[in-house]
Amino acid sequence: MRNLFIAGLIVLAGLTFSCKKNYKDGVYEEPQSLIIAGPEAVKKGNSVDYATYYIAGQYSWSVTGDAAISSGQGTSKVTVKFGNVNSKVTVTVAGKTASKDITVQ
Repeated sequence: MRNLFIAGLIVLAGLTFSCKKNYKDGVYEEPQSLIIAGPEAVKKGNSVDYATYYIAGQYSWSVTGDAAISSGQGTSKVTVKFGNVNSKVTVTVAGKTASKDITVQ
């Protein structure tokens, strides 16, 4: 559990640092593509946070399998509760889409 927490902190730090790269001469430049930060493997029944860059617009998250979004729909970060089968987490905002395949262990 400690390693998962540390990995999460590293991912969030990477997202924060990479978002700072989107400022040029004090003006925010939207990223050219999206990524989803969060683990690719989760334990059955766990709730996990996934996030992407902040881009002005309406965020639409979706999941497949028996996973469910428990909070954060419409924002840049969601919490997903996983069931027993592999899933895919997808986000769309401002005409950009990203997906991440998730292995449930």
